[in-house]
Amino acid sequence: MAWNAPITWTAAQLVSQANLNEQIRDNLLELKNPATTVLQQTATFTTTSASYVDIDASLSLSITLSASARILLVARLTATVSGGTGGYIKWLVDGSPIFQGEGLMYSGPVLWTDVLSAGAHTIKPQWYATGGFTNTTTVQSIVLREVS
Repeated sequence: MAWNAPITWTAAQLVSQANLNEQIRDNLLELKNPATTVLQQTATFTTTSASYVDIDASLSLSITLSASARILLVARLTATVSGGTGGYIKWLVDGSPIFQGEGLMYSGPVLWTDVLSAGAHTIKPQWYATGGFTNTTTVQSIVLREVS
């Protein structure tokens, strides 16, 4: 179901059942059930790449927004770096980074995107290891949710 632009009512305008269903029922249902994408798995990935690479193709998620909105991203993953503490991760929305940080020893992140246009969007994590180290991460879940 998609959001319907609110009608600007005029005096003496006939209100039909279709108008009420669209404006009240359908819009309330849209607010209650925003676009959501959930990936739940337990998988472990490793890299020794010295430049950014996708963690894994299975971690590329799509979400379709019915109107311009932000996306809340909540990821549950744990990571280690063997032989040192070097490692970087970034999250991409439609190929552009929204977060980039050093150190993979965390169980997050929780991120917000800027306002995105209505339509389909792809979000995925990338990473690399520094100094010849090996990064290992276990991904439990990634959740994307439309927020206005």
